[in-house]
Amino acid sequence: MIYRRLSEIIKRTCWICFGDEDDDLEAEWTHPCNCKGTSAWVHQACLQRWIDEKQNGVADFAVSCPQCGIEYIIAYPQRGFLMKLLDAGEKVTDALSPYITVTILLGSLYWSAVSYGAVTMVQVLGHNDGWNLIEKSDRLPLVIGLPAIPLILVLYKTVAWEDRCLRWIRQTSHKYSVATPEDRPQRVPAEPTHSTDLSSLSRIICGALALPTIAVTCGNLFYGNYSLSNWQKALMGGATYVILRGAVKMYYKQQQYVQQACRKILNYPVD
Repeated sequence: MIYRRLSEIIKRTCWICFGDEDDDLEAEWTHPCNCKGTSAWVHQACLQRWIDEKQNGVADFAVSCPQCGIEYIIAYPQRGFLMKLLDAGEKVTDALSPYITVTILLGSLYWSAVSYGAVTMVQVLGHNDGWNLIEKSDRLPLVIGLPAIPLILVLYKTVAWEDRCLRWIRQTSHKYSVATPEDRPQRVPAEPTHSTDLSSLSRIICGALALPTIAVTCGNLFYGNYSLSNWQKALMGGATYVILRGAVKMYYKQQQYVQQACRKILNYPVD
């Protein structure tokens, strides 16, 4: 009796819009969870909009009451066979799309590597010799060998052999190329850390893929007057370029090392 009297006195209030029964007499009310008191009732339209915001277009996403945590029971109209079939196809497509995308990307990357390997062989061996070797070779060595060419070049660029040679020279000679014995620093600067950002990665890839072209160019430039085959010129040109570039890079890093070792922190100027 007391509960009935309280129900007549306390009006239903929507916990979303805070409207009561007097605001809209035709509004549909629902009690979707175990909440009591002011959180027990909610407008059907308000709760529908709130669920739409939570689901964000995903109809299968479960939505629960923010107060008591009970999952809302949502009923949909009966679906026909065609609708069920389309829903199943949509789910299968969503599940397979990432794998198909990865497969297409890997396939594109593979065939790009194959094309680059073929162009590199023609460039290094010469047009006639390169194509003759490709045409006469078995399919399996080509399928494996051609895409391995850019991979090997990139792996080679990741080996910092100049840094190892420079450290060995420092350990064995203990000499500086610029500083005099009087100015020889007493401290050993910290070794710079190798950056792994996008810029460094792009430099490695570009340098690796450009190496065959540079090798052929250096071979024709330095050894064009010698009676050597195309691949011998490319090999000699590539070796010359790698050695010269390594020497310049070691000189540059050594000068940076000396500058860091000879630095001095000055006193703050006082007026």
